[in-house]
Order: sequence, then C-alpha cells, then structure tokens
Amino acid sequence: MNILQALLVCAAVKEGNGIGQIINDLSVRGNKNVVPVLGRGYSLATGIFSSKCLENWGTTEISFDYTFTLVEIKTEVSGSQSQTTTGIEDDPTSPSSMAMLGTKESSQNVRTSGSATFNFHHIYTTMKVDRYYNSVDESKASLDANVVEMLGREDYIGVISSCGPVYVRGIRRTAEVLTHFTFVSLDVTLNKEISLAFKQDVNGIKNSDNVKKGSQSANNKKKKTSFFASSKNMIITVQGWGLDMSSMEDGDSLIPRSMDDYDLVISSAFKMMTNSRTGIIQSIEVVPWDTNAQFQQGLNMDSVIMYPNGRFPTFLKQMYFSNNSEHIVKLEQISRFKFNMIQSLSQCMKILWGMPASERCHSFVRHRKYEYTNSDKEDMQVHLRGKNLGVFNLADTYSWQQTGAEQYLISAERLKWLLDGMNEDAHQDFLLQTVTNHHRDWMNYYFGPCLKKLSSSRYGIQGGMLFTSHWMEHDECNKITCLMETAYWDSDKCTLVQPTRTDWITLTQSFCMPEIGGTSEDTYWGTSRNCT
Repeated sequence: MNILQALLVCAAVKEGNGIGQIINDLSVRGNKNVVPVLGRGYSLATGIFSSKCLENWGTTEISFDYTFTLVEIKTEVSGSQSQTTTGIEDDPTSPSSMAMLGTKESSQNVRTSGSATFNFHHIYTTMKVDRYYNSVDESKASLDANVVEMLGREDYIGVISSCGPVYVRGIRRTAEVLTHFTFVSLDVTLNKEISLAFKQDVNGIKNSDNVKKGSQSANNKKKKTSFFASSKNMIITVQGWGLDMSSMEDGDSLIPRSMDDYDLVISSAFKMMTNSRTGIIQSIEVVPWDTNAQFQQGLNMDSVIMYPNGRFPTFLKQMYFSNNSEHIVKLEQISRFKFNMIQSLSQCMKILWGMPASERCHSFVRHRKYEYTNSDKEDMQVHLRGKNLGVFNLADTYSWQQTGAEQYLISAERLKWLLDGMNEDAHQDFLLQTVTNHHRDWMNYYFGPCLKKLSSSRYGIQGGMLFTSHWMEHDECNKITCLMETAYWDSDKCTLVQPTRTDWITLTQSFCMPEIGGTSEDTYWGTSRNCT
C-alpha cells in the first residue's frame, strides 16, 4: 500500500478499535438533519445513511447517567457600570452541555435606569440524562426479507447500495432541561435572602423522592409562597432538548407559574427524558455487515474457494468485501451528487429563462446560505458597471469569483449569462450541456467499468471479484483522482483541472435555486446593452 492509499484508508476511519467504529463528530452529534436508527446502514467513506435492513430486533439493557447542576450568576449594575460575579453550586459535571452554553451571555443582559443600583440574579438549574449501551440484540434480530431475497439472487451490488457497508449497532443519546430564573432587586440583603430561599427550595425538590408529610409539608409550602411573594419581578424560562413529548399525560406540564408548578415541571420533564428511542444523538457505533452472522450466511462466506495458492481465507474475503463495499458506495455518492447538481442547474436555468429580460436586469439573486450587506450590493454594482452581457466574452474581468464582488449577490441577468456558457471556451454550448457531457464521460469510462469489474465472476463464483480482490488491483478502478467530487474524465484518467472557466458546482450551490430580490431602477447596472 502506498502513502496515498494509506491516507485514504485513515481518512475513512473515524474513531474506534477492532471491528466497531464510534462516530461522534458533528456529522452525527447533535445533527437534527440525519436520522440514525438501530439497524440502519451507513458508510464511513461518505458519512451517508442507507436503508434500515434489520428487523424484529430487540435491544440490550440500557444504562442511564443523571446529572443535576445549579449555577448562580450575580450582576450588580450602578449607572453605566456593571460588575459580574459567578458562583457555582454542586459539581457542574456537564460543562459541555447544551444548556450551559448560554450562561455567560445572560449575565450581560442587564439595563440601568438613572443612578440607581440594581442587583440582578440569574439562577440556572440543569437536569441532564445520558443514555447509553442501547444496542441491537443481534441474537434476536433478522435481516429484512427483501435483503434476504436480494442475497439469494446474488445481487451483492444492490445490497451494498441499499444497506451500506456497515450498520448502526448502538446509539448514545442525551436529554436535557434547563430552567432559568431571573430576578432583580434594589435591596442587596433581600436579593441574598431570595437566592438562599430559592436554593433551599431546589434542594427540597432534588430530594422529592422522600415523601413529605404533616407539618413539614406545610412548612415547605409556606417557604415557597414566601419566596415568590418577595420576588414579583421574577422571569422563569424553561428549555428542553431531546424530550419525548409524546409521553405527556393529563396533568403534566413544562410551564411553571409558581414553585409548586416547578415541582411538576421537573417530574414531567424527567418522565420525558427516559425513552431510549428519543434524545439528542451524541455518538453511534457502527459495525460491518460482514460481521453479522445472517449476512455472512447470505453472502456464502463459509463456502470454500480454491485458487492457485490453496484455500481462500474467509477472513480475507470479509476484508475485501468490506473495502470494496465502501468504494462502491463512494462511487454511487459521487454519481448522485453530480446528477443532483446538474438537475439543480437545469431548474435554475428554467426559472431565469422564464423571467422577462427587463425583470432580470432589475433583479439580483441572493446566496442560499449567507446574508448580504449594502456593501455587497455596491460591490456587485461596481463590478458589473460597463460590462456588456449581451455577447460572448472570455476576458478575466467577466469570470465569476475573480474579485469576490459576486460572493453573496449576483445579478439575475449575469447569472443567466454564465449559465448560457457565454464565458466558456466552447460557448456554442450551454454550461449545462458542457458539464453533462463531462459527467457522462466519467460514468462511461470510470464508474461503469469499475462496477462491472468488481461484480464479475472469479474462481467459478458469481460476483467472486468482490470477495477475492481489492479494487486497487484493477486498472478499471485504481484511479484515485476519480474519487474526488470535482474530478473530470480526461482521455484515459481523471483530472482535477476544471474543464470550464466557471466553477459551476460552487455557483450552483450558491445561487440555485435562485432567490430573486430587487425589482426597482436602483438595481439596474450598466447600459441598455446589458439587457439585449
């Protein structure tokens, strides 16, 4: 294995030892746009989830960690000056928790009035539950019937495409509730008494599993009533993350209006934090499909393959299959990515062509992710001033991204001009046609031949090449550059040299689908030639 190959292998491995891998980066941790599910396929090479191919699975016994944290922030404000002191009660065992991220900023959220001195108190209580060891019980799980049928007809490429090279075996989740109490007083002594009374109340709540009876209950009630009576300016905010709201029953509430309600909030929230199938994802454990006993049986891993040097090792078959599977999924991901970009480009052209020329001249397109400022608008206007967008032009001043003037905004007419291929060497074709041709070449000369090679028979076994060779052994597959999303086919290899003057992928990701803005004379730049 050469250095480049070793780097690529290392890049595919996230974290972990042995067979299983632990994924805990931002592609999974706290990401609300992906849905990790036990038994669902995954690819280490692409970071993309596949279909759920396990069914009827049970789970192992789950474990819980519980943390309660109280943080107090005191702010004294006199006139235009402020001083902040922070005290922490209990052990803040979750310093990286979502709820604690806002405590530092909140201490600065104060206002002054005249020369009076205000004493602000911010008290945060955080309840956090960490749930782990939630894993598939593989002794009870079974493969999806459709997967079994595909394995039966030896459609190994189809299985890889549907289920991915690895699957999710375990998930770690957290749930958290933050309660923020803010109160202000002109009397320092009163503020301290309120703070002390509050913390005593909270300590009582933390020990709420001890049943309170008789006069003690009455004393607690009196203490809470007295506390709220002396803190009329209190603001209570409750925030929750990863809660199972479907478990709420009649009488449950997350809206506190008194200290008695706060008791209810805590008990209701705790109930919503114990569902093992809900919560914010912190990490997942993934394992290769070829380590699953049923999957091995479907792949006929135990079959004897004789080759010139003797019996082919079963473990080596598993390793080849796992590596080739990741390669296949990577190829599929690149193919779908390019196809989706081309479709977005096509739809973008359709919208721009459907606009009257006069409207395009007085309109601009916003960046899909970033906000623009007035200076961005001015930069774009200056950049376009005097340019004739009615004709073909290869001058560098006409190229996109040369000066950064069109980083966050672009004229609708200018965007159409670029998509029409007016800045390309082969300007007789639209930009869409040019990039489609390049994608077709990559599919015809790399993607197709490589998949055909890996799915071919070997040693008398249908699809045997997947199990008895590595993709780097084959000339049809071992072109590393072809695995880059921005690579293009060039004669007999792939190149990263862009075949178009316009960075069409970045342009498409930035402005397609177009979000049109501005339809006034103020957004008209240049001479009438720009809109012919």
